[in-house]
Amino acid sequence: MFKIIGFIIALCILAIPFSASAKSCNCNNSGIITASGSGTVKIKPDGSRLYVSINIFNKYHKIAYADLLNQARKVINHFESFNIAAYRKSKITYLIRTVQINISPNRIYKKGKWIIDGYNAIENLIIKVRGNKNTNNAILYLLKYKSTSINRIVPIVSNIEKYKIEAVKLAYKHAISKIKAVLKLTGVKSYAVKTVDIKSAVQRIFPVPVIMQAKTVNVGSKVYFPGRNKITADVFIKAKYKNAN
Repeated sequence: MFKIIGFIIALCILAIPFSASAKSCNCNNSGIITASGSGTVKIKPDGSRLYVSINIFNKYHKIAYADLLNQARKVINHFESFNIAAYRKSKITYLIRTVQINISPNRIYKKGKWIIDGYNAIENLIIKVRGNKNTNNAILYLLKYKSTSINRIVPIVSNIEKYKIEAVKLAYKHAISKIKAVLKLTGVKSYAVKTVDIKSAVQRIFPVPVIMQAKTVNVGSKVYFPGRNKITADVFIKAKYKNAN
């Protein structure tokens, strides 16, 4: 997708003429000049993906399973209630998916042998959240329950291509400034860009956010810090210059 967008940008750039002026010329009538440029933009996550586990323990496996379903339904209903009005705008705040449900015996060592003292019923969920404020609210809600744990948080950017294109534009501008500076010193009157080679647009990995312990969380406090990151693009430009003489 990004390669197609980059190709379209390059075609648009090639259609734009550029000119430069200088007092004198000590170069040939025409020739080719190349330059590289680098562009970096800051990006900020606008959502997240929460990996959540609900763990219920009971002496009897049927009760553990029933309690698990009840707790999971309570959590799912809570988040889905925010999506009722959002459906009309096609901007769903929370997307929830059950990944796995598992029931296993809990064994303890007693009087020289291992015995089963109950059962653990676990349901793993993935909750995709739109907006960092909504992520904070989701975390605060989930940490209210002792049976619920947040295993991992992955910051996401809904439109990374927008940042990539902006980085390419800055890289192009950087390379053009180099060409202008060189040709001005040699007295060249005009030039035109022939090719634009987009080498890369690399996003650095987000740092893993730290979640506060449930007992230290106060309602309304910020527990999620997505931070900022950067994306860098590199381009190589080939231009043909022509001296007015």
